[in-house]
Amino acid sequence: VGGRGGTRSDEFCERCGMSTKRSTATERRYLREAGGFLRWYCTTYGTAMTIQEFTPATIERYFAWCRPRTSPSTQRRQHSALRWFGDWLVQANQIKRNPLKS
Repeated sequence: VGGRGGTRSDEFCERCGMSTKRSTATERRYLREAGGFLRWYCTTYGTAMTIQEFTPATIERYFAWCRPRTSPSTQRRQHSALRWFGDWLVQANQIKRNPLKS
């Protein structure tokens, strides 16, 4: 998913049925950030994340881990990327509600 160039993110979004009005560069950044979250989960818990584990508590643990390691602008981008990922999960009928939206 996280390859270089616009075509990988375009293919991913198309394959997943996700349409956005964001630039390809933004989509690539969001995919990279979502991938970072999934890698963090795998490293932290020793297993791949399931959809049911995309919860406010898991996301908050990730942000707590990131805070001392990243700048405020990176933190905002991570939040936006995971909100985008959550929107995609809702759109794909994988979850009922995006945990990053109130």
